Amino acid sequence: MACEQCSGATGLACEGCGAMLPARAIDRFAALGLPRRFAVDAAEFETKFRELSKRLHPDRFVRAAPADRARAAQATATLNEAYRTLRDESARAEYLVTLETGSLDGNQPVAAAFLHEILELREELDEAAAAGDHARVAALGQAMTVRRDASLGVLRAQLAVWDGASDPAALAEARGELVALRYYRRYLEACAGYEEGAA
Repeated sequence: MACEQCSGATGLACEGCGAMLPARAIDRFAALGLPRRFAVDAAEFETKFRELSKRLHPDRFVRAAPADRARAAQATATLNEAYRTLRDESARAEYLVTLETGSLDGNQPVAAAFLHEILELREELDEAAAAGDHARVAALGQAMTVRRDASLGVLRAQLAVWDGASDPAALAEARGELVALRYYRRYLEACAGYEEGAA
């Protein structure tokens, strides 16, 4: 969508003249004026967010027309949602893969051996928690953290390939890794829940 005032490049606000744009569907990368890539320059990311936050903040539109106040509120909500998603590496990866390949919800193919292993690990965790073996729960959580971190490393490599070549095979592999990461995250959440209950 081109800016009505200067026809400049746009996101939530025109990069040319700074005008706020009408509310519309916009992906979270575009909301922050970033290319659709996994690799994000942290300094640029934070700078763009701060600049847009100042420019679009509803307090700047207190005396504006009601439509402009509503537009500022919607733009700020969109910007904050984009920031929350893209600052977190896992959430950014999942969002990018979803944009490019479709939703990860529903029946995702998962290897039977992987599911069996996760179920066994979860049973072991549940048994340790039921027995009040806090040291075992902590050790199982630590082992899963190592596994999750290794999976994140694989995911980073796959998405780096995609960033460099828009390789669909890399995205398919990343999609599979993200499904595995969901299982790891749920397991670690269960660990944290058991540890909080024991505190």
